[in-house]
Amino acid sequence: TGGKEGWIYGRYVQPLGSGLPAGYSNALLKTFGSSKSQILETLGDYASYPRNIWFLSEKVREALGSQICRQYVDENNVLHVLNMSQALSQKFLDAKPAVDEPGRKPFAAFDPVDSRKYLEVISSSIAQVSSMNYVPIILCPNEVRLLVKSFTEMELPGLVIISIGEVLAAGGSVKVESLGVIDG
Repeated sequence: TGGKEGWIYGRYVQPLGSGLPAGYSNALLKTFGSSKSQILETLGDYASYPRNIWFLSEKVREALGSQICRQYVDENNVLHVLNMSQALSQKFLDAKPAVDEPGRKPFAAFDPVDSRKYLEVISSSIAQVSSMNYVPIILCPNEVRLLVKSFTEMELPGLVIISIGEVLAAGGSVKVESLGVIDG
């Protein structure tokens, strides 16, 4: 690689030696595509953390927050979202298994009754937003974004879940308007 990407690779990634298991950077580059220099820089910044592809993916998403948010803003740079309540966010955190299996995507292990209840609450909120002609976007804390995504991806494929960190990365260029709160 040459140019800025080569410099970043040499500065951040190459000195790690075997710091990142084989395939991590390639998997992230495939997932996030175009912003290679930001991805490589983020990988370098977090490579000393536990070797968890999902943790690194979330850190890369935060670094690319501006690009992620800009996909969903309206002509006035307003991001219309459904906020996840603190109580429901905590329920997702509480339902996360205490021990993560290496390489396994984090998930919320709700009992079937609670799982159905939370899916219905989320689906109902999404239907309300859709009826207002907005793209349904859920805004939640960084630490629960992936849990919510993995929980909803089978029943509600394509649902956009954005973390607060991604919005903060966009800075003042994106304004947020809440269309409601999802509370379970």
